[in-house]
Amino acid sequence: MTEAVVLVDHDDRIVDANPAATEALFGGRGTPTGASLNEVLPAVSARRDGGSAQTRTVVDDQVYEVSGSTVTDHRDRELGRVLVFTDVTERHRRDKRLSVLNRVLRHNVRNDVTIVDGYAQLLEEQTEDDDLATAAADIREVAGDIVAISKRARELQLVLDSDGETVGNLTDRLTAVVSAVRSRYPDVRVDADIPPGAMVPSPDVCETVVENLLVNAAAHNTGERQHVWLTAERDGDDLLVVVADDGPGIPSSERAPLSNEAETPLDHGSGLGLWVVNWGVHAVGGDVTFDTGDDGTVVTVTLPLATVDEGESNVADALEQA
Repeated sequence: MTEAVVLVDHDDRIVDANPAATEALFGGRGTPTGASLNEVLPAVSARRDGGSAQTRTVVDDQVYEVSGSTVTDHRDRELGRVLVFTDVTERHRRDKRLSVLNRVLRHNVRNDVTIVDGYAQLLEEQTEDDDLATAAADIREVAGDIVAISKRARELQLVLDSDGETVGNLTDRLTAVVSAVRSRYPDVRVDADIPPGAMVPSPDVCETVVENLLVNAAAHNTGERQHVWLTAERDGDDLLVVVADDGPGIPSSERAPLSNEAETPLDHGSGLGLWVVNWGVHAVGGDVTFDTGDDGTVVTVTLPLATVDEGESNVADALEQA
């Protein structure tokens, strides 16, 4: 195996290691048989999760993802663990670079666009030339679109960084989202029916997914009634969230890239909102379907419900309120 492999007993003492582990983790000096894993690789022994472990550790500036599985005898008694170290140094460095680049670009874009919008507003308010006023209004609209794209980029970063371990109450979050959408789009009627106490993994991601769907439905609704519906109901171990509208439907050019998970020169979406929805749903282990036409769109999102006991639920609710 190219990965480093270390075998430890039930007391986390090192029993054996393959040549890759000896070279990468122990400096080629041989296997420290009998040594405590906590002394040699403390970050690895710190976490157990049932019979397995998965964590990240740094050895000699190399970053490893560590997965573990329990070794048992014929009577199911634990004898020890097998730990597999996968070198993810380059991926780790790339992720850090992308994160820095993303923050710098978003910060600079927002600052520069704010200046552009300010001057365009000044021109729009003070000019007596109708053509210039119209041009200034167009500039402000484009500036707003750029800021929106920057916000979506931040949401994508949130989705990509999600580890799925945080659990939270989605009900209160969606109630706040609905209120915000109603204020932002006063001409659109937004009806909501959300069950209480819906606990989900990665609530930030789930909230972002539904918010993008609601904003998309409200912003592009040009019908006479301009109506949007949000419903959610429990279905076994899942939460079914449905966002429907009576607008003109989602163009095929916007939906096609989502089925391919990639853009092509001839087929790409104009924004990032539906990408946020698609990637966010799959990041939490859910699913999403689109049913769209000239008389409206129905988007069904399936989100896994988190399993928590009463005590954990009370703690989560308290943290949400704090």
